[in-house]
Amino acid sequence: GIHRAELSTLRAEEVKKKQTLEASRRKRGQLLAQVNQRVRDQSQEKDRLLRDEQRLVRLLKELRSPKVGTLRPSRDSTSQEAFPTLDGRFTDNKGRLPLPVQGTIAARYGAPRNTGDLRWRGIFLAAPEGRNVVSVFRGRVAYADWLRGFGLLMVLEHGDGYMTLYGHNQSLYKEAGDWVDAGQTIASIGSTGGPPEPGL
Repeated sequence: GIHRAELSTLRAEEVKKKQTLEASRRKRGQLLAQVNQRVRDQSQEKDRLLRDEQRLVRLLKELRSPKVGTLRPSRDSTSQEAFPTLDGRFTDNKGRLPLPVQGTIAARYGAPRNTGDLRWRGIFLAAPEGRNVVSVFRGRVAYADWLRGFGLLMVLEHGDGYMTLYGHNQSLYKEAGDWVDAGQTIASIGSTGGPPEPGL
């Protein structure tokens, strides 16, 4: 009787160990599947970001084809009072240009993105939807339309080959060919084109 009871206990322990091992294997399998899925998702995200970047580079090449000289400000400007007056050429004001929207810098130029080894190619300013976006320097609207990955995008030419880009807007208030002054409202903050949060 004792021998039989011991065997029964041993069998029960073996079954329990087997079940625990099986559960552990299942959990490891699930974790591995999750990791693999994450790697696939990151790879797809990286590919998408690279395609978006290539699309933007192609657009900028097209926009740069007609050379623009020194641009003059428009006559019908509605500049914001608190916006600094910047004179001269765009290059003369390097390092002194104000931000185009009041917001939080959520990503800086050159900072690593959360996907693979890609880096931010601009700054991302987190701000509430609908807030005004202003031109950082006088110029002419070179592009005002949808671009996949950047949503409603505005590109301003400032002369001497310089441009500023404003993406993920909710609305665009200027059209290609329009002239704008520094501090003039050109768009409103949105989340078009899939940014990490509403912003510019």
